[in-house]
Amino acid sequence: MAAGLSSEPVPFGGVFGQLVRGRLALELAAVASVPSTTRRADGAGVSQQDLMLSAAGCGLRARWRLCVLTNVGAVRMAGVDIDRSTSAVVPLVEAGARLAVVQRLAGRLFLEAHLDGLVAVSRWTAMLDEVPVWTASRFAAVLGLDGGVRFPAQGAE
Repeated sequence: MAAGLSSEPVPFGGVFGQLVRGRLALELAAVASVPSTTRRADGAGVSQQDLMLSAAGCGLRARWRLCVLTNVGAVRMAGVDIDRSTSAVVPLVEAGARLAVVQRLAGRLFLEAHLDGLVAVSRWTAMLDEVPVWTASRFAAVLGLDGGVRFPAQGAE
């Protein structure tokens, strides 16, 4: 769930992979938001969907992770309930930090809960009829719960 990436909190989903070596980890992910719509008083609005690639470098200590991360992608927007259909794609670049805790489950399964704090490097304003509808926030927060399966290195368990 992300706040600050749209005019209201929106759910995200995606796939990720991690490479862990000792006390360091690298995570790569592809994520997308559920489309959300911001409306003007007259009912017209802008539908928005965020599509991103994410990279995080993490330090590990027991169950805890502290990471620096970056998200790069695009915001796809389209006019909703308007006379002339319009659309736009704007770049999305964010940088920030993540605090996470990992819980190992049965076998190779695990859950990871994390809180991300992000700063928008690129900002934009969604407009309809040359009137601003919503301006992207400078800051965003993501509360996430990830599930996964560990694939150990050869000879390790």
